[in-house]
Amino acid sequence: MTAISSSETLKEQIRWGKYLLRMAWTLEVIAATIGIMIAWSFGYKVYIHYEDLYGSFPLDKFFDVLIAGLPFVMVAAVELVKIPLCRVVYTRTTLKVKIIFSVVLLAVTAITFETLILGFERQFNNMAIEV
Repeated sequence: MTAISSSETLKEQIRWGKYLLRMAWTLEVIAATIGIMIAWSFGYKVYIHYEDLYGSFPLDKFFDVLIAGLPFVMVAAVELVKIPLCRVVYTRTTLKVKIIFSVVLLAVTAITFETLILGFERQFNNMAIEV
């Protein structure tokens, strides 16, 4: 039986670390994209509502369309903060800093799940309307 050297172990850990970091960024980009798509759908729904109501889209209602989607654009931007927050929690040695950034990370993660739940609810309502 051959023993694995510490240098081989370190290389393997670095390789897996890079792989996991790429996967984490991929998932975060997907989550941010979902947030942008939800933002667009809410804005578009407001746009269609005003077209149905007035026969054409009144320009004075443009900000209503923006306000419908902007919170989800903000959530999409916050999605991209999670990995840097994880890095701070992982690399800092001060317990106080770790606790503060861990709480912020948990809050951002809760926002992610809330956004996904809203997307699922929206899709369910779209399907239920057709039935």
